[in-house]
Amino acid sequence: MTEVTVVRETLEQSVADLHPPAFQNRLQTRLADVSLTPAVLTVRAARALEPSADMDACALRGAGVQLTYEGLRLTRSILRNERWDDGNANSYYLDLLAAAVLVSRGYYYLADTGVSQEAVEAARRFGRYQTYAQNGELADGEYSLEADFVALAVNTGADLALQTVPPSVTAYGESLARDIGSEPLAGPDTALEGVDERIRSFAGGPDATEVDEYDE
Repeated sequence: MTEVTVVRETLEQSVADLHPPAFQNRLQTRLADVSLTPAVLTVRAARALEPSADMDACALRGAGVQLTYEGLRLTRSILRNERWDDGNANSYYLDLLAAAVLVSRGYYYLADTGVSQEAVEAARRFGRYQTYAQNGELADGEYSLEADFVALAVNTGADLALQTVPPSVTAYGESLARDIGSEPLAGPDTALEGVDERIRSFAGGPDATEVDEYDE
């Protein structure tokens, strides 16, 4: 199974216990058609630094990053495009609830990790900048949700593999965020070409060899 397949299945399972079924289906439908770059980047960063890292554990961390990002991205979409007073109130409130659930579930998967506070700070930063944007105080290019979560994905993978995040890896994640962390976020095949080798080189990790494909 490929990284994308494992991540997608993990995301589907991450909301499989939610009720009622119609709400669960709403979330699964939303997650079925998103760019998986944050989650896949988490997996690839972890396995670049520790090739024997368990794929399911990596995918669960990746799901934590992806779910948090998707919840905030949905919140951004609501703020931009939806109004509660235009006859669409039910959809508005359902989307608000969905966004909160996605962020909450993402936090749950990241709770006992070395990047839990970083994830919380990313959400707080999002909230601050949304306020600035609503007030017309945010200049174009001053803030990017996508860039924040590209950087978080690299750090989350490193934390899983090494139980720490070397400053050189953080610096690389920030550089990668500037390169690919724009809206809309490109898919992993496009965005993450060559990332494994660069992460290993920045961390001084194993030689740049291909990580074995995950076997079911």
